[in-house]
Amino acid sequence: MFIPSDCATISAKQPHQEREREREQESGEPQLAKSEPEARAQIISLARQYARQFHPLHDFDHESANFVKGERVSYAGRCFDEREIAALVDASLEFWLTPVRYTESFERNIAAAIGVRHAFFCSSGSNANLLAISALTSPQLEDRRLRVGDEVITVAAGFPTTVFPIVQNGAVPVFVDVTLPTYNIDVSRLEAAVSDKTRAVILAHTLGNPFDIAAVKSFCDRYNLWLIEDNCDAFGSEYTLDGQTKPTGSFGDIGTLSFYPPHHITTGEGGAVFTSNPQPRRDFAQFS
Repeated sequence: MFIPSDCATISAKQPHQEREREREQESGEPQLAKSEPEARAQIISLARQYARQFHPLHDFDHESANFVKGERVSYAGRCFDEREIAALVDASLEFWLTPVRYTESFERNIAAAIGVRHAFFCSSGSNANLLAISALTSPQLEDRRLRVGDEVITVAAGFPTTVFPIVQNGAVPVFVDVTLPTYNIDVSRLEAAVSDKTRAVILAHTLGNPFDIAAVKSFCDRYNLWLIEDNCDAFGSEYTLDGQTKPTGSFGDIGTLSFYPPHHITTGEGGAVFTSNPQPRRDFAQFS
């Protein structure tokens, strides 16, 4: 008997499809949708269900209300829900190992949150500080370029990752003392620290407390110095200058952030360097 070729094809496929269903039943695995978009949606839906069941959102309000004096206080902890799990799984399914849509969206959102034009995602807050200082060594900056032997003002009681990039680029850190209890720079000592070799100031907003931006920015403007705000501890902090309240990190020429787990938001590891100046932005990519 003659069998049309299309019927033969259907007959040949049926045993294969049946074998697939049998394997799924034997393994206990759920049947996955055949199209990529449908399968992705199915997997993300399951991830959301998993998060709701096994990782309910931490109730910090309940803990605060029931705190007993003498108990251990955790200053930081994981705070996430199904949205983070879904985004993580979604990005993993694409398996891009270089910056694509999630990174680009993150950079835009960080720039908007700080109030600057450009943000560049990098591997850590330490690397962000290194990129910030390194960008100042660009020949494109001409007379304002940071050269070997030039001086950069910072604090004596600060973070090593704020100081190391100065030394790595062959510049000389000039240390200024801090005040108590702020642990921020003593601005009354700035004039004594400046010289004809001074090119920049890099300071952290210690533990999220803004340093005296008005005094520091005025000093930098007076001597035509670059100002880098190490904002790694201060994401979300604000400062009022000349009647305008803005996020810390937006007052200097360049700012940095860290997304290490103990900080305000996290990417597991990661950092960002940001600016409204187009020249350093081009150099961030060059030095990364």
